[in-house]
Amino acid sequence: METVPQFDKVYKQILEASYANSVYRINTFVSLTALERIKWLMEYRPKLMSRLSSKLIASYLGISQETFSRLKGKL
Repeated sequence: METVPQFDKVYKQILEASYANSVYRINTFVSLTALERIKWLMEYRPKLMSRLSSKLIASYLGISQETFSRLKGKL
């Protein structure tokens, strides 16, 4: 970064955007119910639903695997 100052600026911008996205996702997930989190995942990250196991998805959403399966069945 010392040899190419432009890279330093771009790198910092990428880090700041990533951090802002993480904070937004965490704050959003805290305020949503378990069912709303599942719906969010289906809308914004549909490929995860088909690529990952229910156990991993439930863990990502912060709910138990049983709750995930029960709520997913209601949709």
